[in-house]
Formats: sequence, C-alpha cells, structure tokens
Amino acid sequence: MKDQQALLAVVWLLHQNQVALADSMQLMSRWFLRSGVSELTLELQPKMEEMLANCISINHALVGLEERLAGLGEGQGAHAP
Repeated sequence: MKDQQALLAVVWLLHQNQVALADSMQLMSRWFLRSGVSELTLELQPKMEEMLANCISINHALVGLEERLAGLGEGQGAHAP
C-alpha cells in the first residue's frame, strides 16, 4: 500500500508541475501579446490547449486512482491519504 501511495504522490507532483508550466506559458503568452509578438502567441495557443486537456485528463485519473486506493485501504483496515 505504501508503494501505491508513493506512486500517487509522485504522479500528483508531476501533475502540479504541468499545471505550473501551463500557467507560466499563459503568462508568457500574455506578455508576448502585449509586446506585439502575436505570431508567437498564435503558435503557443494549440500547445496551451493541449496542456490544458492533459491537465484535466490527469486530474480525473488522479481522482479515480485516489478513490481506488482509498477503497483498498478501507478493505485492509488502513486509509489512503
């Protein structure tokens, strides 16, 4: 069970990194747009949309994994975080 919890923690941190990266890209995109570099902003848009879709998918998968781990823990007398 501890290995599963450790894996969930690592995947959660990877997800948080992806969210932070997407936020950073949004900030850079806004700066480029204000600075008149709209071509770069247009090129970044599909990648930002892909990152957002991936973040949503990962988040749903993490919620499902956490629920399954919690169910396993309840069956064994231990609780997942």
